Amino acid sequence: MTRLSGWQYQLLLSIVFASGPGFFATHAFAQCDTWQMLADGVAGTGGVLCTCEFNGELIVGGGFTTPGQRIAAWDGTSWHTLGAGMNNPVRALAVYNGELIAGGEFSFAGGISASRIARWNGVDWQALGSGVFDDVDGLIVYNDELVAVGPLTVAGGHAVHGVAAWNGTNWHALGDPGLGIAWFEDAVLLNGELYAGGLGGVRHWDGTSWVAIGPSFDDAFRMEVYQNHLFVCGFFTTIGGQPANYIARWNGTAWQQVGGGMNNFVLALSVYHDDLIAGGQFTTAGGIAANRCARWDGVSWKPIGPGVGPNVSAAGTFGPELILGGTFQGGRIKRWQDCPSACCLPDQTCSMLSFEDCQAAGGVYNGVNQSCDPGGHCPDFCLPDLNDDGLVDASDLVEVITYWGKCSLTCPPSCNQDLNADCGVNVDDLLVVINGWGPCPYGVP
Repeated sequence: MTRLSGWQYQLLLSIVFASGPGFFATHAFAQCDTWQMLADGVAGTGGVLCTCEFNGELIVGGGFTTPGQRIAAWDGTSWHTLGAGMNNPVRALAVYNGELIAGGEFSFAGGISASRIARWNGVDWQALGSGVFDDVDGLIVYNDELVAVGPLTVAGGHAVHGVAAWNGTNWHALGDPGLGIAWFEDAVLLNGELYAGGLGGVRHWDGTSWVAIGPSFDDAFRMEVYQNHLFVCGFFTTIGGQPANYIARWNGTAWQQVGGGMNNFVLALSVYHDDLIAGGQFTTAGGIAANRCARWDGVSWKPIGPGVGPNVSAAGTFGPELILGGTFQGGRIKRWQDCPSACCLPDQTCSMLSFEDCQAAGGVYNGVNQSCDPGGHCPDFCLPDLNDDGLVDASDLVEVITYWGKCSLTCPPSCNQDLNADCGVNVDDLLVVINGWGPCPYGVP
């Protein structure tokens, strides 16, 4: 193993110390294939009910009171508050016209009057007109307007029927879904079209009226679009007399169960690394053990590690990580990062597969920190092993340091030491080596 010379070692130390104590916290990969609490997480009697990404930060809302009042932001290193927060739970988040929108059960945001909905401009909270009444359960941007759903009866002083739209200046009704005393709880876009679901099933807005999608059913609590299909989850076990078991998919003509469904409520949906993520109160998915969370690859359900428990009420993503919110022992937010697993298949195409699935397909698993390139081709074998000795070690680190700053003179094409192909040999390439440290998965290529 090659040892760092004096100047190379000093250069590495100077890079780390010049970047400050947050260097590795900001840039290093999170530990993968394991559930971790997100720092100290959030705390309080209420859990996390919603997440979104805004200005490069993870925003979470719910009923918690620490570190912020019902809303908080994670910048990748630590939590911080968004003003004085809200006086009651935040149930929905969205981004509209460059501002963060929060909806829920509150009447004050940042100390000002804001009936159930408010916007954060990066400095303070502001009301959206006179707001809405009653609670906001879901938010979506559609046709350049912000759409709010819930048990709404009034928006901006106008009578509405469970759904209202904000055009940036004023509120207006968006038809009458005909739900009576029931209401929508979530909304999504499928091929640019607006769909909303809740008590009474799912409706589609055709531009002038709401059209029922299949028969009515108990509660389409959360919705998601996956592989160009509409998925719903909630508290139902049947739809139109057919088994559904808490999650269902609309195939264009009928609702179908998804791999046998779950054994208890599904309360959250998201998409992560080409899989549909489900979270809730279940302990099995498709008949296999899955502790409150599972992933659907279009064919079957799989657990996500050991799971989380006891309850998942929100799901989302932040950068390369899957985020689950709920009520967990020791906090309210947990994160998961898949170990990158590019598999070179026999036909030389690349697919992101688990080690076991890659072997079953007769492919070559490329190991940690490898991904298929944008064209779907196989990546370089054991990329950070620059001297092809089957080991990522100090000799590869020396290679990077030796070519420090030189690659940009010849790019494109990039030199081998530019491991992340950004036309420069720099800190990011050092981190590729550090995070790939150790034996290559298949030895010498």
